[in-house]
Amino acid sequence: METTHESSNQTLCSAQPAKPYAFSRKVFCEGMRDGVPIALGYFAVSFSLGIAARTAGFTPLQGFVASLLNNASAGEYAAFALIASGATYLEVAIIPLLPPPHHRLRRHR
Repeated sequence: METTHESSNQTLCSAQPAKPYAFSRKVFCEGMRDGVPIALGYFAVSFSLGIAARTAGFTPLQGFVASLLNNASAGEYAAFALIASGATYLEVAIIPLLPPPHHRLRRHR
């Protein structure tokens, strides 16, 4: 069964089976290379969050668990700053749930 698209002379044959995914070492290495700048950025963020956790009185294990359970580093940093300032548990629980300003200012269509 062949289907021809109106705007082009391209013929699509729907009887062809989809090609199975094959591992490509070249593509993998390119992806790893392209991911280095992102990894370095997150590495720097992890250091600043570790310093904030230590300042708030967390042990390394507690800081690791806090990072593991948090969805966003901004909320994690806010929680560490609140704990360091002596905020109540209620404040620490509510503040990271508030959306960041760039989400509030963004227009939804």
